[in-house]
Amino acid sequence: MSVKEEYDAEGNTDGLKFWQKVNEYFNGKQAFLYLKNNFPELKDVRGKIVLMRRFEFDGNGDMGISTSIPDDGSECSGNMCVQDIYNVKLIGKVQKENAMADLTNKSIRNPNDTILYMNFTSGFALETPWAFSVINNAIFYHQLPSGKARLGIIPMDFPPMYLVTKIIKSNFN
Repeated sequence: MSVKEEYDAEGNTDGLKFWQKVNEYFNGKQAFLYLKNNFPELKDVRGKIVLMRRFEFDGNGDMGISTSIPDDGSECSGNMCVQDIYNVKLIGKVQKENAMADLTNKSIRNPNDTILYMNFTSGFALETPWAFSVINNAIFYHQLPSGKARLGIIPMDFPPMYLVTKIIKSNFN
């Protein structure tokens, strides 16, 4: 789960920082969460939600994997390559489609590297996020190869079952 601060804290009356609000929300749910600041092995997180932290944290202990995921952009840095272009009305739908295809192809061409690829399909333009996802998820489906492929993490809004099935099958075919 990717969490980032998306509001203006001005006028915040409780005096809590964003990470403190997140911590309050997670209180009592730690058994279902992976909050360490490192990339886990699948066996260590089966049945858990892995937090990808996209906000400042100055507390004690762990608060998820600290990431340098770009805000509305695409970037490879350290051990991650991320495409999270979401403001499609500014750049155009074709550029979003190309950015998704570029990162998908990069992850497929490099099956043995140690880079974590994260390719967000979500975005918005003139339509609602749901309407955008209907169109964009269909486009992404056709960008995916048939057969086995390394795709990385693909955060999606409103994924249809046919797309989820194709992604899952890419692990086994």
